[in-house]
Amino acid sequence: MHAPTVNFLTQLAIASSLLFIPVFAKEIGASDFEVGIIASAYSLSTFISSNIFGRLSDFYNRKIILLSGLLLSALFFFAQCFVETPWQLIVVRALV
Repeated sequence: MHAPTVNFLTQLAIASSLLFIPVFAKEIGASDFEVGIIASAYSLSTFISSNIFGRLSDFYNRKIILLSGLLLSALFFFAQCFVETPWQLIVVRALV
């Protein structure tokens, strides 16, 4: 698969997820403050991990780092379906 296609599909998954996370969080009983934490958990983890995994991909095989990141991201996107509390959703969103 070409890199632009992978990038497009990844961004589509993230954008789709961002649309429904507040609704889902409210369904499992999150307060407005917790919805904000859930939304910011993803952004904060992306900010921190992009530097770490960018550096790792410079030293190791970039393709392996990207594929493992996509696999882990897909697993954690799927794991969002099974959370039962707002704090579980915060943790899973941070791991996506």
